[in-house]
Amino acid sequence: MIILPKGQRIRNKCYILPNILRSYEDLQRFFNRDLPEMDDFSLRQESFKVKMALAFIAPERQPWLFAEPGKLVPAVEWLRIRQAAIWAERKRREKTRA
Repeated sequence: MIILPKGQRIRNKCYILPNILRSYEDLQRFFNRDLPEMDDFSLRQESFKVKMALAFIAPERQPWLFAEPGKLVPAVEWLRIRQAAIWAERKRREKTRA
């Protein structure tokens, strides 16, 4: 069972948003540097999780992500960037296979 503070949950759907101050892995995830190291199945799973998080996020109560001193990013914007990065990584892999 995962217990997260309300600011780190998206409507209790257990998609954990990255906090760059929490760990190095979260920093890598925030900047999408973890995607090239994922296998194809994990990449598809992450894509599904991001889509579900976007579907369930409440825009009026969305959390903000700390990007750097003085800069906060809305969770919806980060999720859209994450989805685009996943699609780009999948296309890159398809081109290298062909």
